[in-house]
Amino acid sequence: MTSYINAFHRKDNPYKSVGPEHFTTDATPVDYRGFKIYARVPTAGKFKYGEIDAVMGGVCVMISCTVDGAKTRIDNLYARNGEDRAIASLKRHGIELPPELTEAHAFQLLSRCTS
Repeated sequence: MTSYINAFHRKDNPYKSVGPEHFTTDATPVDYRGFKIYARVPTAGKFKYGEIDAVMGGVCVMISCTVDGAKTRIDNLYARNGEDRAIASLKRHGIELPPELTEAHAFQLLSRCTS
């Protein structure tokens, strides 16, 4: 059994809080690009989507409907194509960002494109 922090839980504001403080699951994680993907509530067919958690450093920062959806969102995070809330959540919980997600790396990529 694995337990991890739910970054969407807000003790200070129950009106903006989503779910419990921690999630617990027996699901086997899928490792993907530094994240562990847990099918906490598995997808059960075409019309019954699951609750798939993308966890880094013991904190769930993204919840998707399918494992493929979680992988796409992680790819978008690394491509810096949205997912800013996930990056902010990682920072807020004191989780060191992978080098590819830092501003310095983004600046390096940008300078390569413009030179």
